[in-house]
Amino acid sequence: MVVFGLQLREAAVFSGKLSGNRTLAGQLCRVLFGVCVLTVLCSLAPALSSAAQVTLAWDANTDPNVAGYKLYYGISSGSYQFSVDVGNQTSYTLSGLLEGQTYYFTAIDYNLSLNESGFSNEVSKAIPDVTPPTVSIGAPANGVTVSGTTVTVSASASDNVGVAGVQFMLDGVNLGAQVTAAPYAVSWNTPLGADGAHTLTAVARDAAGNTATSAAVSVAVDNTPPLISTVSASSISSAGALITWATNAASDSRVDYGPTTAYGSSTPVNASLLTAHAVTLTGLLATTTYHYRVKSRDAAGNLATSGDFTLTTLIAVPDTTPPSVPTNVSASAVSSSQINLSWTASTDNVSVSGYQIYRGASQIATTALTSYSDTGLSPATAYVYQVLAYDAAGNVSALSAAASAATLPTPPADISSGLGLYYRFDEGSGSLANDSSGNGITGSLLGGATWTAGKVGQAVNFDGVSGNVTAATTTGLKLSTTLTIAAWINPSDVSATYHTLVAKGAWGLRTSGYAVNLVNGHLNFIKVGIADVTSSVLLSTGTLQHVAVTWNAATSEVKFYMNGALAQTIIDSSVPSAPLETDKLLVGLWLAGGSYFAGAMDELRIYNRVLSATDILALYNTTPPTVSITAPAAGTTVSGTITVSASASDNVGVVGVQFKLDGANLGAEVTSAPYTLSWNTATASNGLHTLAAVARDAAGNSTTSVGVTITVSNAASTPVSVSPNSLSFGSLTVGTTSVQQDVQIINAGSVGVSVSSMAITGPFAIALNYCMANGTWNGVIAPGTHCDIYVVFAPVGAGNASGTLNISMAGNIYPVTFSGIGVAPSDTT
Repeated sequence: MVVFGLQLREAAVFSGKLSGNRTLAGQLCRVLFGVCVLTVLCSLAPALSSAAQVTLAWDANTDPNVAGYKLYYGISSGSYQFSVDVGNQTSYTLSGLLEGQTYYFTAIDYNLSLNESGFSNEVSKAIPDVTPPTVSIGAPANGVTVSGTTVTVSASASDNVGVAGVQFMLDGVNLGAQVTAAPYAVSWNTPLGADGAHTLTAVARDAAGNTATSAAVSVAVDNTPPLISTVSASSISSAGALITWATNAASDSRVDYGPTTAYGSSTPVNASLLTAHAVTLTGLLATTTYHYRVKSRDAAGNLATSGDFTLTTLIAVPDTTPPSVPTNVSASAVSSSQINLSWTASTDNVSVSGYQIYRGASQIATTALTSYSDTGLSPATAYVYQVLAYDAAGNVSALSAAASAATLPTPPADISSGLGLYYRFDEGSGSLANDSSGNGITGSLLGGATWTAGKVGQAVNFDGVSGNVTAATTTGLKLSTTLTIAAWINPSDVSATYHTLVAKGAWGLRTSGYAVNLVNGHLNFIKVGIADVTSSVLLSTGTLQHVAVTWNAATSEVKFYMNGALAQTIIDSSVPSAPLETDKLLVGLWLAGGSYFAGAMDELRIYNRVLSATDILALYNTTPPTVSITAPAAGTTVSGTITVSASASDNVGVVGVQFKLDGANLGAEVTSAPYTLSWNTATASNGLHTLAAVARDAAGNSTTSVGVTITVSNAASTPVSVSPNSLSFGSLTVGTTSVQQDVQIINAGSVGVSVSSMAITGPFAIALNYCMANGTWNGVIAPGTHCDIYVVFAPVGAGNASGTLNISMAGNIYPVTFSGIGVAPSDTT
């Protein structure tokens, strides 16, 4: 048995360990003894300390089984949220207590088995609040000027216990009543005080009486409006006048005007703060008396309004003065169908109303701007423009100087880039349709799908009952914002409501993708699960027709093409959800089954971009160009330098003609008419040769002309040679220059020869030239002698480089080719 509390007449054994929130009342019901009296020895930490402390002391329990003491405390009498084991000592200092709070304390002792006694007597201590609030002025800002009757003065304030009130001060005197709750703000009627500089502060206090004063904010009070003087009207005409006035303080400008003192009209406010004011009145009636007054508001918002004044406009005089002639007219082509014009503005005694634009002898437009875009023009065509100016009275200037420009050639068609799927359907047998796009999307012919003759080679015929071509997965067809679908089709039935041409996506629990079908014979673009965009383009049976649909989310345009021409554009902004690559691609069959296409299909393509009208036309065009050599004539004998020419035409357009000599390219391809080439026949051997021309169009169709046989006959040339014919400079660091290498011109003939010119290309240069005439040598290379040309290589970029030195002598050109490799400098940092 363990006995506690020597002062008790009865003893009891108290076993168990107490924890948690201990209450004095609960323990007194169970414990028949207590520790000795608990007393408070000292109190608080120094003033303004962030933490308060209390020191507690008690009489020791002399029982030898006592091992130590615990203090329990809290903020309610008889309920203790906190405890601390102080060991075997009879005093302890508790710190970290909250200011402005009353704490209640009691103690227990415990034995070596950690059995605790009951609570001692309870003592309490109020911790005073010594921390002042913090406070600062929020508005107005320091240094501003204020005016008016409702200026808001506000402050922010906080305290460790709570703010009891904020008193605003103006120049040290109370401004309004104390504000006892947030937000801390008062309304200041500034006209009650004098204009000039003032100081605002705020004093915050808490319940304990601690106070703090904010940093002062200096403001200027200005409730005095500007002083208006010297109001006058000048430059009075039949339709306007200039109103001027002065103010003693910088302020804005405005004029009220009208036929009576009610005015009725006002000029826009000129917000510039000025002391000299000028406002122009326009649009007035002739020979009419107007009342007007001026207004000016200063930076503080004080408004001054003048008295009433009058003016009378003059009699209207007819305007017979034309504007000046537009100058600096320029024209520049921006595309194959558009030329942009610009010019310097004309002047007029009243005002210029606009400009008339002439193309050739015809007026094409009127504009109030000094620029214009002329669209819808023909490619590669020259146009001449002039501009004149006119005013509101109908006076017109003379035409400007002419400006001309030629539209750019039509850009070549591009039917290769962005190609995601290309079924040629040219296999003709088997059950597979190969993908010619390079993405490997092989399709399987299923059901009643059979091979038949197509527009180009073979095609697939669909029976309208079960025939389809299916690809289980795809690559590159996860499309949503841009696409083009094109094919040749010959429907055998256009009466049914739906006939699917091609679909990519999913239908069911998840819907996504895109498709093209026929709805009662009309082309329809499907944004799967979102929208149908049905055109008015109607297909017929019994013939192959080329159809194409483009979708561009950026412009919300769905375009429908028929046989290479744009047939209809429909605006629909909804964007289809991109299908997964694992969603099926179906040709002739709907995603959910049914809606089979009946008829033939050929050349099916899907692009990930929007093809242009030129591109679509190239897909439609399967007709090759025609081409023939026009000069020289067959059977003629030629020598020296001659012109080789050809005529070429195409149902859409020729994009290039390549001349051939004995089957090899002769010069570069000629990309625009006239299709001609200058040929130095001395570069070919004497004897029979064949000339031909190959013409191609944008769709890749090409035709080779009938060959023309001619005889080359050039007299024996002067026995002059150049050695070597080629030089290699090897690898060289970019930014450096190689050692010189020698090229010699050797005259093995019997007469002297001279170099007429030299030209070098690429990153190569002539360092020394001893083969051209100079001040001490006439430039004639005597028989049996040679001259030297020293060449260097100076690479400007990494990679292979090449160049040519062309030496002209006696009507012939002697080329020397160069090669080298540029090496990027090493990084030594």
